[in-house]
Amino acid sequence: MLRGALTLLVLAFSWQISAVTVKLTKIKSHTPLTTRQKLANIPVSGNIEPYGIYWSTMGVGTPIHQYNVALDTGSPDAIISQKGCHGCAFGRNSTIYDPTKSSSHRNISCNTPGIKCHSCVDKQYCMFSLTYETCDLKKPNAPCTISGPMFTEQFSWGGLHATTPLIMGGILNQTSDFDQFQEIHGIVGLAPHYNFGGHYNPIGLLHKDGKLPGSTFAICFGSKLSQGGKMTLGGVDMSLAAGPFSYTPMDHFPVVGVNGLSVGGHPVIGMNTFPKTGLDTGTNIFLVPTEIFAAIRETFQNWYCHLPHLCPTATQPKTLFDKGSCFKYSKAVLEQFPKVQMLVAPNTTLTMYPKDYILPKYTPPKAEQEEGMYCLGILDSGHKGFFITGDSFMVNYYVHYDTPNRRVGWAPVNRTACFN
Repeated sequence: MLRGALTLLVLAFSWQISAVTVKLTKIKSHTPLTTRQKLANIPVSGNIEPYGIYWSTMGVGTPIHQYNVALDTGSPDAIISQKGCHGCAFGRNSTIYDPTKSSSHRNISCNTPGIKCHSCVDKQYCMFSLTYETCDLKKPNAPCTISGPMFTEQFSWGGLHATTPLIMGGILNQTSDFDQFQEIHGIVGLAPHYNFGGHYNPIGLLHKDGKLPGSTFAICFGSKLSQGGKMTLGGVDMSLAAGPFSYTPMDHFPVVGVNGLSVGGHPVIGMNTFPKTGLDTGTNIFLVPTEIFAAIRETFQNWYCHLPHLCPTATQPKTLFDKGSCFKYSKAVLEQFPKVQMLVAPNTTLTMYPKDYILPKYTPPKAEQEEGMYCLGILDSGHKGFFITGDSFMVNYYVHYDTPNRRVGWAPVNRTACFN
């Protein structure tokens, strides 16, 4: 999920990644593993469609209650829906955080050193306001906004209880187009920036408190709801990988360089250089600027017009590349679509298979699916728009976000271990 207020990816796209030689070595913890410092594998729920988000459960408060929190590498902050929220979707999520029922809840005052207050109430209480994109599944460029008070609270994750309170935001106002909040209670930002200015995010706090061997994490996602996935806190669990990691440098989290893009092995037409791409677990599809979208479309239409609805005809001028267009495909036809591959710096090839970018037509979660209708999971973000590599590329990998070493690793996923 891209957080607009932070302009995390927008600013980073104009930066240059310097040449870095990455030696592929076995991952080592920054501190020796002890009885108290072990990796934590936590189960992940969600899918690319219809939910468009992946989440895990996090314990918050005293006494502790479990909440579904979206896993989001595109933002750094921890936020949770709060009792009394205007616009929050509480229908399928009855567990709502109530600050009056937690003995460890502490409001943050406006003059607290190191805290970034977006506004103050009565010159006393610190408030936040955040705007995201890729949160409305029908309009990925539309903004969604949440706001409310800031506070500190006790938390646990993966069975690990932090001793240092986490700075959080409580959602008291939410725009109605935040589709993912139909299934989740909040968002846990995984970007390694300090939470709300000056303080650690949850993984950083657990590492700081000696509960994890490191501040890195790794994730494997399933594309189907029945598969789920796993998230490893503190490092990597090689049992979830089906091969070695290949690493690419990050000049700024979570942005990596792109050296090429191809369709069925054919380089996309008319593109010699590419902007950097943001790796966002909170975005479910491949979101590309108009210039790249046009190159992808031209390459498909140059080589694959024999497949239905890729090229305009006299009787059907609309194609799969036209906004809002979805068509009926059989499984046999879908299997004929080519792979889409991206070469990330320095030399790692990432692959999307047809099932990853030709997606069932969106219907609200738990609504009746329109059988056999599919849409393109590669969307045009506009002229010089966002270039976001979302979950549709990640589902085939166990992805290691090695933030201390400014790199991200890709290993083929062990599907049996990850999706069990």
